[in-house]
Amino acid sequence: MSVTDNVLPDAFRAKLFKTHVQGAIVRSVGSLTMWLFALLAFCVDDIQASHLIGISCSILFLVLIGPPTLHILKRIARKTTYANFSLFINMLEVVGYTAVIYSLGGYEAIYLTPVYAALITYLGAMAPRKVPFIIAGFSAFCFGSIVVLDGLGIMPSLKVDTHLNPSLTAQFIRSAVVIGLLFIVAYISSFTAGKLKQVRNRLRRQNNELTKALKEIKTLRGILPICSFCKKIRDDEGYWEQVDVYIQKHLQADISHGVCPKCAKEHYSDLGL
Repeated sequence: MSVTDNVLPDAFRAKLFKTHVQGAIVRSVGSLTMWLFALLAFCVDDIQASHLIGISCSILFLVLIGPPTLHILKRIARKTTYANFSLFINMLEVVGYTAVIYSLGGYEAIYLTPVYAALITYLGAMAPRKVPFIIAGFSAFCFGSIVVLDGLGIMPSLKVDTHLNPSLTAQFIRSAVVIGLLFIVAYISSFTAGKLKQVRNRLRRQNNELTKALKEIKTLRGILPICSFCKKIRDDEGYWEQVDVYIQKHLQADISHGVCPKCAKEHYSDLGL
């Protein structure tokens, strides 16, 4: 691939950047919404101050990764670099969501894993087909790591419900189910997005073909100057042409000659036509 082929066109790059800006806004709004729910839970003594502090730091991370990553992304012109850095942003987002889950007890906050699925589904529609699987694998690694490290006592435990104490086997089995579901979501979103893209590309091709066909059609407009005797038509350049030649040239239609009943009777009466 040449250097020119690996450079994103300015218009397409602007479109991609706009998509990333929208994604950053959605991520920030969603993260702040999670923080508000956490604050409400803290106010009703459902979680402790340590949980709220951990969630606040995680949410702050999710919000603050937007401006610097967008600043860098706007200055990237190469396709491969742009794709890799976009993937890096998605991984940072997974790290932030994992930090939120850890702050609420790790395995105990397994109910928050759909946030991974939401990101995977979004990427299935917006990114290349391999990206949802990469993010599903990275999400599985992050979530599985905090479950294992917390379960083995290597990481400090931030349990919300101190009475909840499932066995390591139960935690691993349920976590494996969640991880499997993440890959199922990745497959479904990638497969569905691929089908939709095929339909969209087919419609685009048909639209281009129709547009091309319409441009090729030359319509007759205005008053046609035609000879009263020979019935020739004068074109825009002043030349006189036979009617069939004029129609074939301007309408791109094939002419088939025949004889009408009146002319057949007049010119071929001896043949009994």
